[in-house]
Amino acid sequence: MELISEQKLRVPLKSWLPRHEIEHAAMAQLRLAARHPAVTPHIAVMPDCHPGERVTIGCVLPANGGVIPAAVGSDIGCGMAAVNTGQIYDPKDLDQHFWMSWEQEVRARVPVGFAGHEGRLSPDWDGFDEESTELVVAQRILEHAPRTLGTLGGGNHFMEALVDTSQRLWLMVHSGSRIAGTIIHDHYDRLARHANQRRGTYAPGRLWWLRTDCDAGRAYMRDMEWATRFARENRRRMLLHMLEALSLRLKDVGGAEALQDCEHNFARVERHFGRELVVHRKGATSAARDEVAFIPGSMGSASYVVSGCGQPDSLRSCSHGAGRRLSRSAARSEVDVDDLEIALYLAGTHTAAGASLISEAPQAYKSIDEVMERQRDLVHVLHRLQPLMTIKA
Repeated sequence: MELISEQKLRVPLKSWLPRHEIEHAAMAQLRLAARHPAVTPHIAVMPDCHPGERVTIGCVLPANGGVIPAAVGSDIGCGMAAVNTGQIYDPKDLDQHFWMSWEQEVRARVPVGFAGHEGRLSPDWDGFDEESTELVVAQRILEHAPRTLGTLGGGNHFMEALVDTSQRLWLMVHSGSRIAGTIIHDHYDRLARHANQRRGTYAPGRLWWLRTDCDAGRAYMRDMEWATRFARENRRRMLLHMLEALSLRLKDVGGAEALQDCEHNFARVERHFGRELVVHRKGATSAARDEVAFIPGSMGSASYVVSGCGQPDSLRSCSHGAGRRLSRSAARSEVDVDDLEIALYLAGTHTAAGASLISEAPQAYKSIDEVMERQRDLVHVLHRLQPLMTIKA
């Protein structure tokens, strides 16, 4: 861990990525966050950090008495869910043809990208009975969110089959709260901006914030937690469909407790250094002692199942993945389909290369093994998983 302290910063940075490797844009965002009047006692920077929208992805911001919607982002509750099927991977039976058929079956059950469940607009999850106290939020969620429940989304979200070193087959999902998170974020980010303007409060980098002892702050915390539960249910439904495509049910692989979930875009009240703080994890995963988490690499590299070490200086957190090395536009400029095809072949995965996947090519991501090496004091590795088939929008 490297301590970064500068004269103009209110709080220091504690970084698990060497300072010289933090991108200029990411460091600029971190400096702005470190001047925020509510942030204390320091910002933890994870080894996968890279620039985000207003807030660096791969950082942990603790705040005293306030919550910053932008430090959670619009994909509230985005995270990982996985299940160890217990099935033995036999490459002779589970060959290229098998995985291509499995992908087709999963895609038939799970809409991806901007697609939703057409004609299924009536809520079929009891979470929709819990309406926001903000009328406009409640109305928009009921209007738009039901059709996105059990859908993947785009970008770096994925559904994946993997195998561990004991040749056990795993299924993993990376997705979030879809449009529900965007509705909640946009509404409360506006409220925070107006509140800061009324108070004349300094909000560097447009990191507007709400006091947690005011009605709007309490409402945001409730709605954010709701979106986090929505995201968990979203991932659960996709995993069930992935199991069904393998002719398995959840009870066949150990029941509900076999499915494990962790989010990496959220905020919650936690106790650190003797006081209650609102801990924002933006592209960072909770890693309390013995807490199980999932850290994905890329479609052409390993993912890890880990248990947390409860490191105080990282605010009991770890990375949420490998982290981007190239932006999407840079990846499309530097990587072609042939490069992607070679990378996937060398990884031993059955995923077919295509132009639409270039921005998510393994070459666009940092080395997951290097990221894991840099956070040895944050997590213990339980399983190393290799990808077999990755489904993206």
